[in-house]
Amino acid sequence: MKGEWHFARILEGLGIQDVFICPARGFRSKPSKVSEEYGATIRMFNPGTNKWDMVYTCYKTMSRFVGTKENGRIVLTNINSRRNRWVFTEIAPDKFHWQNESTMKDGTVKVWCEAFATRM
Repeated sequence: MKGEWHFARILEGLGIQDVFICPARGFRSKPSKVSEEYGATIRMFNPGTNKWDMVYTCYKTMSRFVGTKENGRIVLTNINSRRNRWVFTEIAPDKFHWQNESTMKDGTVKVWCEAFATRM
């Protein structure tokens, strides 16, 4: 389905905020269906840890992540559930691939959701 993902620098460039809307506003019924996501993220670089601190909230939950760069990917690890992470790959000026994935107890990786984002 088509969605929206808006990114902006905030706090005089020290942080990044994004708003995630899926499906896109023109296709939404209201922000309460289980299959819909409507949330916001704040990211700030922490020079003490050399990592990104991040919080994501939507109308159902709030999660905290720590972000690092690994082999050309951006990996955000959920600090409440270290088996869960958000991974950005294929990063280019006009596109990226994002996955919400978890490592299961047997070691396999399950992808819960993914997005192929293109700058409009």
